[in-house]
Amino acid sequence: MIGGKSIECSTSFARIKYGEHETVVEVVMAEEGDVPVLGIVALESMGYKVNPATGQLEYVGLLAV
Repeated sequence: MIGGKSIECSTSFARIKYGEHETVVEVVMAEEGDVPVLGIVALESMGYKVNPATGQLEYVGLLAV
């Protein structure tokens, strides 16, 4: 974590869909009271980025490396 504290969490896989794009990503299982977050790995796995000027998701396509 940001403060240097370590925590242990369970993980699983989830199928996520936004618009016409979908993917399967590894997710961290939340505890009661946790804030749900869709992370950058999930967004990039579907080809999206957040436009910092508008705060909106933009499809940029999938990049091959």
